[in-house]
Amino acid sequence: MGVLLNKLRRTLWNTRGQVMAVAAVVAVGITVYIAMTTTYNNLTHSRDDFYRVNNFAGYFFVVVRAPEQVVRKVETLSGVAEVNGRIQKDVPIFKEGS
Repeated sequence: MGVLLNKLRRTLWNTRGQVMAVAAVVAVGITVYIAMTTTYNNLTHSRDDFYRVNNFAGYFFVVVRAPEQVVRKVETLSGVAEVNGRIQKDVPIFKEGS
């Protein structure tokens, strides 16, 4: 085993530049993975916290026409905390001088 260990040491010493480059690439890869995972977790937590604090809707559904009783039916579904129906219309805005 001693001869193989000496050969390994010699090989590592002779290729120390390559070994350090591989170690640096692995270290950078691990660092980027940790940074991206932390960023993802922070953004998810921030979004969930914003939705909870501002009572923001978890889901939006856009329909062309639905009677008022559809809102009442959706309200009776389990897991639904609150339902709001509204009429939405896109309108153009004209600015003077444009």
